[in-house]
Amino acid sequence: PLLYPLLKASVAAVVVFLTVRTARLLRRTGQDTDGPVIALAAVAGLLLAPATATYHMVVLWLPLALLLTGVAAFKESSSRFWWTLTLYTLIGFIPYRFFSGFDLRGALALFAYPRLWLLVALFGISVAAVAKWARIHVSAGRET
Repeated sequence: PLLYPLLKASVAAVVVFLTVRTARLLRRTGQDTDGPVIALAAVAGLLLAPATATYHMVVLWLPLALLLTGVAAFKESSSRFWWTLTLYTLIGFIPYRFFSGFDLRGALALFAYPRLWLLVALFGISVAAVAKWARIHVSAGRET
């Protein structure tokens, strides 16, 4: 019980740190970066929200469309494009009744929350794709 607030605060700190770090990296590209920053903030916000439902994921369609537009233009990230699209689609179509049996079963309880793990993966792939895009644009700007 005493560790719960500490773990919750540390997870929130890591998510906020990664979001801010990636946003700063994007700002150094000198290009219009509002879309990817909004997308990262939206995914981070839903990841940190205490009680989300599947219908809350509808909020992500516009930010992810902005993110996917940027990722699709970057040819080396085609696998990230498809992973992002697949994870977002899975959030709405997972049969949750198969995972409810894991609830309150010790370490297996982690499997009772597939939407959480899909959001964690979606956030990780989004940060990785945007950071890679930004690094390439920053290094290209230094070469010119």
